[in-house]
Amino acid sequence: MNEDKGTFAERNEARRLENDAIRLRRGYLRGTLLPAATWAAVFVICFYSLRHFCIEGTIFNTTKAPVDRDVFYDAQRDYSDGNLAPAASQAAKILAKQPNHGPANQLMARIELTRGNRQAALDHLRRSLDTSVCRVPEYAGWNGSLALATLLALALVSGQRSFHPA
Repeated sequence: MNEDKGTFAERNEARRLENDAIRLRRGYLRGTLLPAATWAAVFVICFYSLRHFCIEGTIFNTTKAPVDRDVFYDAQRDYSDGNLAPAASQAAKILAKQPNHGPANQLMARIELTRGNRQAALDHLRRSLDTSVCRVPEYAGWNGSLALATLLALALVSGQRSFHPA
């Protein structure tokens, strides 16, 4: 049934020569350049997919601007280092986006108190107290009384005769 076409090595050599002839008929574009371009495209697509699906949104992603949380920690660090102007500008950026950001309001109150602006500090502490959400009921009373005590102490130091929480 099968015609004998020689040994195994002769048949493989014939197939190789036939494939080379097909590549030569196709030309440089389809025989050499197209496979190389295909592999390059595959590499680029795989690299982009890896970056998009595996790196974006993780700690390895450094392409986006810092989020408010990073700005807040930078502001806290600047305040701790004694750099009030950068700390105030960063806290103001957060409060411009989210006026009810509790920790930023508390930090801004500390900055204003350090600068000697007691009324501004009281305003920021009131806003922080009004918008704070304590999810654990056992700590809600303690947290609120601590904030009220702080506001009362600031009000008495600032010279107000009476204190009325907002």
